[in-house]
Amino acid sequence: MNLKILTQKEFEAEIKQIQRDKFPITMIDAILEYCTIKNVEVVDYGLSNKNEYTQPLRLNKYDPAFQVGAAGLPLVKIDSLVANNILNKINFIKLDVEGSEVDALLGAQRSISIFQPKLAISVYHKPDDLFEIPLLIKRLFPFYNHITLEHYSIQMGESVLYASM
Repeated sequence: MNLKILTQKEFEAEIKQIQRDKFPITMIDAILEYCTIKNVEVVDYGLSNKNEYTQPLRLNKYDPAFQVGAAGLPLVKIDSLVANNILNKINFIKLDVEGSEVDALLGAQRSISIFQPKLAISVYHKPDDLFEIPLLIKRLFPFYNHITLEHYSIQMGESVLYASM
């Protein structure tokens, strides 16, 4: 989530923060309340290429962002959120979904083709992401003619691929 965008007064849009683990949701809710931001709704889903209910994930026990409780997790396609009018328009998609970026893109094919939003996709969770994700975007969404890669850390992670027209 880009807090700089969320706190700009001139930014007048509805924002959907789709988040699957409770720790960031609590933090996001506190920030939104403190900043009195009214145009953000946190939607408690994970993103995938199919709609399903999955069992909890246990990734790295030392990472507080992944402290998932005993409850299962609903996974949804962005295309389903659009079809069910949960999302009415998409002009920007930021994906940092811990290795599920390809599945999330596949679950958003129709919506991305219709709305042609700007994309910011993390490409560092899996070794093949750096090559697979740009090729997938070029194959599925040939209208994106500006694709760039930015790296935001001196370490291996935090590489983001941007796509726009």
